[in-house]
Amino acid sequence: MSKRASRSGMATLTILGVLLVLFLGVPCAMAQAPQMGGTLRVAIIGEPPSLDNHFPVGILAGSIAQHMFEGLFTMDSNFRPIPLLAENYSTADNGRRVIIKLRRGVLFHNGKELTSEDAVASLNRMMKIEYHFRSFVVPNVLGLRALDPYTVEFNLKQPSSMLLPLLSLPLGIYPKEVIDEAKEERTKRFIGTGPFEFVEWRPDRYIELKRFEKYVARQEAPNGYGGKRVAYVDRLRFIPVPDVSVRVAGVETGEYDVAEEISPDFYSRVKGNPMVQAMIMKPLNWPFINFNKKEGLFTNKKLRQAVAAALDMEPILAAAGGSKEFFSLNPSIYQPEIKAWYTTAGKEYYNQKNPELARRLMAEAGYKGEPVRWLSTKQYDYIYNVGLTAKTQLEKVGFNMDLQVVEWAALVTRRTKPDLWEIFVTGNSLNPEPPLTLAWLGVWPGWWVDQRKDDLLAKFDLEADHAKRFAIWEQLQKLIWEEVPIIKVGDLSGLAIAGAKVKGLWPTYHMPYYNVWLQK
Repeated sequence: MSKRASRSGMATLTILGVLLVLFLGVPCAMAQAPQMGGTLRVAIIGEPPSLDNHFPVGILAGSIAQHMFEGLFTMDSNFRPIPLLAENYSTADNGRRVIIKLRRGVLFHNGKELTSEDAVASLNRMMKIEYHFRSFVVPNVLGLRALDPYTVEFNLKQPSSMLLPLLSLPLGIYPKEVIDEAKEERTKRFIGTGPFEFVEWRPDRYIELKRFEKYVARQEAPNGYGGKRVAYVDRLRFIPVPDVSVRVAGVETGEYDVAEEISPDFYSRVKGNPMVQAMIMKPLNWPFINFNKKEGLFTNKKLRQAVAAALDMEPILAAAGGSKEFFSLNPSIYQPEIKAWYTTAGKEYYNQKNPELARRLMAEAGYKGEPVRWLSTKQYDYIYNVGLTAKTQLEKVGFNMDLQVVEWAALVTRRTKPDLWEIFVTGNSLNPEPPLTLAWLGVWPGWWVDQRKDDLLAKFDLEADHAKRFAIWEQLQKLIWEEVPIIKVGDLSGLAIAGAKVKGLWPTYHMPYYNVWLQK
């Protein structure tokens, strides 16, 4: 999942998210004092399906929702959990009880004070409908309760090293009454505690937020997504502009202040323009080919292996990333810059460029030329270009490819129905813990069910020692390459642009617009 697609649900966070190249840190010291006022106009790739980020609504929704909704924890510049709505936390009973104290005096956009009842209601809802919580939290939770108006307690079957990283995903705490009203349906009442509050959503025109005047910020210095958040601009207006050339031209002419998801093909055009800031986000995400493993052709592992054997990744990455400033070959799920989790385990299965092996595996799998429905979208250039280039390579070894190009929101919906597709491409940003990648979860579209994988994930969660956790992660990455639930294509950097008057930007995945102002 990435601003590039993957979470696709995720929340997905996937989610969740809601996620970003956090280790790059926050912007450098500002040369000019921040100024209040104005409307920041952000050109985005299209319409999100919803802004209820408890659901797997994709990364576009998460990028907008992060300004309205806040979680108990978030992630700092070292990609580790730090408190946001939480004041602190502690453990008892050898880690089986986790006690979280809430900050006092935090207000929702409707004026109500945040309490533990809101937190418990939101967390219970996440455990019912959000991929990560359903997979990692629900099996381990004996109980969740409000001890007092400002204290939440998890009772666990066993200690969990992943609970705080899970709580740091960009999933918001909603008022209890909103949860009670919506239950497990998507809410249209977007009430959070963030620095901006919802104003209106005019389909195909804009989504507008305004400064929440009663926002209660943390007092620490900004640190990744943590620390003090300030809404310097009066309003945020997210404008769907599917055509990348229109987004670029709009920033050049001053119609838009920021444009996201810019094709690297435009880099040479904008980098010399003194009125435009060209921001390279490196490393950003890793695109991957995701197979439908629930039904159809690619329930057969040999056929998935045939695709992996056929592909030559460099021309695919060049098509997706443009110049070499924007892509690199890499068999590791984590980029080399993320030293804590970088490993080349399974590298022998990456970038094989072996059409003869591919044809042999296709024959062994009994492939008879059935159509391979590959879902794609032009709203994310890299997704379309990966699909188009890979399609050509796969056709050369005998696959019958059917590239189906749809709107991103339609792709997110269609991929939940296993009878409608065989392959789609999405991108994943950097998750704080390796198991939190949506593609490993058996409930996420692709539906990878494997007991060995589940056993490794469970061991990882129980283990506290980093060296031992890294060894478990190496085993899991090797299993991923052997079983081919997905195929990592490589690493991509991203490009966003902004007008010269926009200050305080942190060029990263899920770029936040708090702590950003317009210089007059």
